[in-house]
Amino acid sequence: MNTNNIPQKLHILIPFASKCGIEDDGIRDSMIFNCSIEELKEIVESLNDENLKIINNWLGGAEAFSPPYSNEYITFTCYIMAFEYAKARLENLDK
Repeated sequence: MNTNNIPQKLHILIPFASKCGIEDDGIRDSMIFNCSIEELKEIVESLNDENLKIINNWLGGAEAFSPPYSNEYITFTCYIMAFEYAKARLENLDK
């Protein structure tokens, strides 16, 4: 991953984005579905309000309107999808 294409404050999340930011929906969903509760919690806890704000500003910023998208942009977009699914899985497992 080219760190020059990622906001500096998000560099700490690169390992999570690399692991969870799988472009193929089916493979990504399968990976999340097969995570342990501990792994799901780790993914969900990897993002806080500040990180989410930075990611949303980046993903909704200038690059959103100027394809082609960088691999890093796509990876972080998919990471957010994995995060949302992991969050939903945890909520359903608690019921």
